Amino acid sequence: MADPQVTALEALLQQIARLNQDLMLADSHERWGGGVVEEQQRYRDLGRASEKTKAEVVTKLTAEVNRLRVERPEVLRAWVSAQVTLREEARAAFLMDEKKKLLAGEVTREIAAWQAVLTG
Repeated sequence: MADPQVTALEALLQQIARLNQDLMLADSHERWGGGVVEEQQRYRDLGRASEKTKAEVVTKLTAEVNRLRVERPEVLRAWVSAQVTLREEARAAFLMDEKKKLLAGEVTREIAAWQAVLTG
């Protein structure tokens, strides 16, 4: 079973992912959506609220990572290791598919970013 602190970190990442989806929805509606004034306002409000909440969650995640780096580095290493492993598996799959090889470069950048989490 995963360490509860790893689970908490993952929950924060999932919250950021959901907020990113809301931001994309608000942005796409602003760019291409029509609708009545109330609908337009609802999407503007969604975008503003999502930006604010995302900033708060990123701050919380950053603080937790910094705390774990000092207090429980083994937990941080386990979390980063799992993230890197998932991306290494994805990169290997992309490299085997001619149509997806270009995606391997992006995954390589993600791996480097995750490894940098350990050092700050």
